Amino acid sequence: MAHDTPAAQGTIPLFYRILFTWIDPLAALWTSWALLTDPDLITNTYIPRALSVRDPRHDFFPQQLGGAFFYIAASQAALLRYYPNDAGAWRLLNAGLLGFDAAVVYSLWCAMSAQGRLDPAGWRVEDYTTVVMTGIFAVSRAAIVAGVGLQQRAVGEVKRA
Repeated sequence: MAHDTPAAQGTIPLFYRILFTWIDPLAALWTSWALLTDPDLITNTYIPRALSVRDPRHDFFPQQLGGAFFYIAASQAALLRYYPNDAGAWRLLNAGLLGFDAAVVYSLWCAMSAQGRLDPAGWRVEDYTTVVMTGIFAVSRAAIVAGVGLQQRAVGEVKRA
């Protein structure tokens, strides 16, 4: 069942629909599963094995982060389908997630700086994948929050074909 408030109805472009109701939630769900079941997989994605030794006493950190990623996946998959044309709901949810993306980008920069790995020439496939995916999600979120591609209709205005 979909629900939209008349004041916020608009057209959500297909690119945003696919990215924010399918690709991003599935990526977040996979990340959640990996954090909860195989913390080494995610740790080694961000920190080369040679620089990191996992301490199982610290597993509660990736487990909590796994919960956060599950929330992201569930909120996007559910809310954006419940409000499929509510540009306000799409912008609000993505504004919050843009803050999360900013924290991820900042933490990546801090970690890679501390590891002496800021030069892209020395990056691994995992580094490029993380930076590119996070960048795509962050730029796309910033775009929808800014209203790029959104067409708002006035209250009571009927969409004409």
